[in-house]
Amino acid sequence: MDEQRLTYLLNAYRRDALEPAELQELMEFIARDADGVMTKAVLEGLLKSMSDEEEVDRAKWRPVLEKILSLDRGTNRVLSIGEGSAGRVVRLRTDFSNIWRVAVVVLVVAGGTWLWSLRQGPVAVPRSVVEQPTAPAVDVLPGHNGAILTLADGSKHVLDSLQNGVIAKQGATTISLKDHKVSYAAGAVSAAAVTYNTMSTPRGREYQLVLADGTKVWLNAASSLTYPTAFSGQERVVEMTGEVYFEIKHEAKPFLVKVNGQTITDLGTRFNVNGYSDEPATVTTLIQGSVRVNDIVLRPGEQAAFISGGGMQVSRCDTSVAVAWVNGRFSFQNAHLQDLLRELARWYNVDVVYEGGSDKSTLRFSGEIGRNLSLMQLLRILAKTEVRYRLEGGNKLIILPGN
Repeated sequence: MDEQRLTYLLNAYRRDALEPAELQELMEFIARDADGVMTKAVLEGLLKSMSDEEEVDRAKWRPVLEKILSLDRGTNRVLSIGEGSAGRVVRLRTDFSNIWRVAVVVLVVAGGTWLWSLRQGPVAVPRSVVEQPTAPAVDVLPGHNGAILTLADGSKHVLDSLQNGVIAKQGATTISLKDHKVSYAAGAVSAAAVTYNTMSTPRGREYQLVLADGTKVWLNAASSLTYPTAFSGQERVVEMTGEVYFEIKHEAKPFLVKVNGQTITDLGTRFNVNGYSDEPATVTTLIQGSVRVNDIVLRPGEQAAFISGGGMQVSRCDTSVAVAWVNGRFSFQNAHLQDLLRELARWYNVDVVYEGGSDKSTLRFSGEIGRNLSLMQLLRILAKTEVRYRLEGGNKLIILPGN
């Protein structure tokens, strides 16, 4: 492939305009590009060629560069194996402090440890290890920054494609975009003039938002937040779905979050709320300060799980697990395979189907892994734990029986 063709494919990829055959062509070239030399050169050349007026495009290119260069260029192979027995717990760990760093995965088995490594060259595979299904030609890239902003008049703005600057004015409030973050600056406003906006992230997207009072908000994939463009009443009230992390700007007016029939009242704090409709409970995790969930006050390091019809359960927790997504990581603590796959489905925008019925796997997963991995990189890691799968059409992940 010459540089002109590669430049065209990369530009089309950034605009989400690649045809399936072109995406396959790009992925196959990247897999053959030793150490990513040509791919990196073309991307960096594109960055340098952009004018100052195209700074927003340059900002968009950088995550594209990082994600493409982090794609797996080798076949995962077993590095070493120790014998074990039943009662398996999978421990995952990867370290991408630089893009080319080796990613290591450790599978702890009762009576022994299995160690795998993602390397750029093959290592002999013992025959006792389950064979990984053949990888599809087209990989699925990880999610990225993007959201849809719905204004009070119903008009929608796709934030993925907007440039830095003023998006709109809602009464006395100015809405601006800068570096993948939307901010609200409120002027003098009366209660009668307050309007509401909604920010929503599709699957495979995440976004940041600064509300009119200075509160910072992070939306995970498949989430939404509805909020006033200015806070003029005695309370600051927002409504959410999905998963949202809050850093509340402390002031006299209480800040209330409504989710799945609950009211979370901030008392000056940082906290995470996981309220996905397909999760078994709505979970509020307090990082700093204090919140009241319905009638229960949480302390830092505590987590309140609300099960509809089953009441509230409060427990101590590792808060880093709850907010790992904000820091670009997946983090699991004794999680079932189904728990892990629900999170992957939202981030990679795929549908998970269990062939032969519901998941009956006894595997549990603990540890962390980067959200910048492509889907096939991550699935190859899971395959080493004997999770069997098939990817169809680029967006349907089929989990095979017998895991």
